[in-house]
Amino acid sequence: MNKKYNVQLIIPLLYKRYDILLPINITISEAILIIKKSINKLNKDTFNHDNNLFLYNSLNGEKYNLEQYVYDTSIKNGSILILC
Repeated sequence: MNKKYNVQLIIPLLYKRYDILLPINITISEAILIIKKSINKLNKDTFNHDNNLFLYNSLNGEKYNLEQYVYDTSIKNGSILILC
């Protein structure tokens, strides 16, 4: 399965928003790792590699379980997520 969700990612630490394609067949912890690496490249290594980052749903504040697969969460196309 090679499906991806088009989501908006807000990173308060950087005061930035990104539109990203998030693969649905990976865990939330894998997604955070991929996001951190990508954002770090975009920001010339200025993104803090904090190991305590979590993904949250911006509408209801739900904190996603790190071991849960993206397809098993409430994340869908058009979701707005917060990484903090």
